Amino acid sequence: MERPIERQSPRYRPIIERITLLRKILMIYRLVHRDDDVITFEEVPLNVYGRPLELCGSSIQLYHTLNNKPDYDPKKYEVRDKVMKTLSHFLLRKGELDKKTVEATLYRILDDISI
Repeated sequence: MERPIERQSPRYRPIIERITLLRKILMIYRLVHRDDDVITFEEVPLNVYGRPLELCGSSIQLYHTLNNKPDYDPKKYEVRDKVMKTLSHFLLRKGELDKKTVEATLYRILDDISI
């Protein structure tokens, strides 16, 4: 997208034009709605850190905020609970895989030796 139009690949030019149009439309939308009330996201205390937080933190925060809106709908909790259950499953599974790496094994051995 940073190349001049004449140097862009003809194959990707229609895609780049659509992206540029979308960016212009989104900018106009932001300008028109700059004074509207916006959903404010509150910080949710979590017990995940590092990469898992990067991957899942925004989803958890989004569903937490949507469930605390004044027009509360109990069915929204069902969605949040399903999302949380799914994220927990995959994070636990990834944690189990991380325990089996060479680095984790070496760390446990070195930790035992240092006692």
